[in-house]
Amino acid sequence: MKVAILIPIFNGLDFTKKALKEIFLQLEELKDNVVSFQVIVIDDGSLDGSGDWIRSNYPKVLITEGDGNLWWSGSINEGARLAFKDNETTHVLWWNNDIIPEKDYFRNLVEILGGLEDNVIIGSKIYVAENPEEIWAMGGVFNPVKGVKDMEAFHVKDSSEYQSVADVHWLPGMGTLVPKQTFDKIGYLDDVNFPQYHGDSDYTYRAFKNGFQIKVYPNLKIYNNTGNTGMKYPETYKQLKESMKSLKSNYNIKKDIKFYKIHSESPLAYKVLFKKYFEYMGGFVKWKMLGMIGMKRKVKL
Repeated sequence: MKVAILIPIFNGLDFTKKALKEIFLQLEELKDNVVSFQVIVIDDGSLDGSGDWIRSNYPKVLITEGDGNLWWSGSINEGARLAFKDNETTHVLWWNNDIIPEKDYFRNLVEILGGLEDNVIIGSKIYVAENPEEIWAMGGVFNPVKGVKDMEAFHVKDSSEYQSVADVHWLPGMGTLVPKQTFDKIGYLDDVNFPQYHGDSDYTYRAFKNGFQIKVYPNLKIYNNTGNTGMKYPETYKQLKESMKSLKSNYNIKKDIKFYKIHSESPLAYKVLFKKYFEYMGGFVKWKMLGMIGMKRKVKL
């Protein structure tokens, strides 16, 4: 087996330095293993010298470049196409430069791969880097009739309840291992409708609907820097409006509607979207008013 680790970047050199250091420290311990690894960085127009630094310090890393318009889904597609030019590549691992794996992550991944069926997509147990005892997510679920789309174990304290392999419907775009068979069967990520947010959940949910198993392994632990994710909570009406149309925002209303148009199976599913944006806009107005008396909102990402 050969795994290509796909790391999309746009600036963030300090994060990239830490990510590559930890990855290669762990891979060095596995160099004689039956599973081999190739790191591929997709540099989508970085302006901070990321590409040159990687070439100088990690010459074994393959780099492909974009002009700033690939976004996340396009970057993953570029990296996967490059990876699959090598006919030995059997899987791609979606990664981010702002996540750090537990010390035994890749060793555990190799052990799991040894007994894995071809139709399984693997997810990682994601923790909040700023609070390592707090789980950020263990995959996600979607009800196409009721429209409920949630992440599992979202911002909960780790406990014995979350130590078993979990079957889910979709996975986020970090620590997700996808076999080549998935790309062969359902194609690549939808970088037109979902260039950034929902690119991961749309793809893995499509795979789920096409018969692939989506499993989260609790011994695959990674730590996500949640403070480096997406747009910040809006503080002005102009920022609120921008957050509902920006590709960088998880509250981009067009991508939400597109996801439900593709995957929902009942008009009732759209009630969830109505509630989401009613609460989002209502919450903004509420905290604007409370802000006048000095109260500030704490936002979980």
